[in-house]
Amino acid sequence: MKRRPGQAGATPRGPRWMTDHELEWLARLLIEPRRLWRRYAWHNPRFAFHFGLQLMRHAVSARSTARRAEKEQFSVLREPD
Repeated sequence: MKRRPGQAGATPRGPRWMTDHELEWLARLLIEPRRLWRRYAWHNPRFAFHFGLQLMRHAVSARSTARRAEKEQFSVLREPD
C-alpha cells in the first residue's frame, strides 16, 4: 500500500548519522520547512530559556549547599572557646 502525504509515517526519516546524533528534527525541518518552521521557531527558544533557568537554579542551590557544608566543616574543626 502506497502512503499518501499527510498519513502517519509518510515523511522519510533523516540520514542515519543525523538520527544517531539526535539531529533528526533538523533533517525533518529541511524536508518540510513550511510545515515545521513555526513549531521550531516558537518552541525551541522557549525550551532553551526554561532549560537555562533550571540550570541556573540548580547551580545556585548547589553553591549554597556547598557553602553550608563548608561552614559546618569549619565549625566542627574549630576548638570551643
